[in-house]
Amino acid sequence: MNLGELTNSASYFLEHLELTFLDNNRSSNESRYIVKDYFNFRQVIRELDKVPYLQHFTDSIKESKAFTIPEPSVVLSVNEKVELEKAISNLRSAILGLKAYYDNTTPNSDAILRVKLPETNSFDDLIKYSELLKKGIEIPVNESNEDSKVKILNGQPGSIWLILSIGSSIMLIAKLCNAAAVIRRKWAESSIFEEHAKSLKLKNELMDDLVKANKKMLADVLDAEAANIHNGHYNPDDPEVKERIKLAIRSISELIDKGGQLLPSGSNKDISNNFPDYNALNSAVSIIKQIGTGSSDEGLKS
Repeated sequence: MNLGELTNSASYFLEHLELTFLDNNRSSNESRYIVKDYFNFRQVIRELDKVPYLQHFTDSIKESKAFTIPEPSVVLSVNEKVELEKAISNLRSAILGLKAYYDNTTPNSDAILRVKLPETNSFDDLIKYSELLKKGIEIPVNESNEDSKVKILNGQPGSIWLILSIGSSIMLIAKLCNAAAVIRRKWAESSIFEEHAKSLKLKNELMDDLVKANKKMLADVLDAEAANIHNGHYNPDDPEVKERIKLAIRSISELIDKGGQLLPSGSNKDISNNFPDYNALNSAVSIIKQIGTGSSDEGLKS
């Protein structure tokens, strides 16, 4: 996970970092407090322990009775309760400090795009992905009617993430990403279809016809996606632009297929909802009308 994902995860579990102490004041100081139903608390600590920056703070809690004794309830002395509360307080402060650092060092607006590169093991990979980003983001943004430029602001630790300033072109990028997810899905379905057709051992002529029809369908989908983006964001009098849009869609599709992600940084739901769900890429659906029909493009789910 990158710094943003770690921060979001830690912030979520901060709200669930709860532990209730029952004061059994008739007991001695060595068995004064009872802690019940602390299994959720232990699970929260395990999740927070996955954040490297917080492990020093979670270690103190993991050494306490409330974490080590596998019983429905545990009895703590006054001193043990004080030490545990102090450890929890320190963990809370560390999470808030991590969130403050991230918020203060990471741009957050609708003009910012976060890009996760696919797994990168060499400079050759880095050059290749840079070229795909140039074709998939920089060229289409620069040629659009949005009066925007792409600028690399910084990177983040963890997986390789780039933070890009793209001006007012965030909806253009959203449409390109959505189209790329649809094309990726159709490519995958096409490959499965062709493999299935081959397994049927059809006659060569029939097999050739099926492959040609399949390729034409893919070309038609790509053409329709590019035309929709062309009409909404570019000068309609420049027919060569549509070919470069197709190249952008194919480039982003290749990045996504290798594990890359492009995400908005702002909190505008109308924008984020136009980006694909990277956890459900096999269900990617076009935002334009289905080719040859007037209905919503449910056909691309086939």
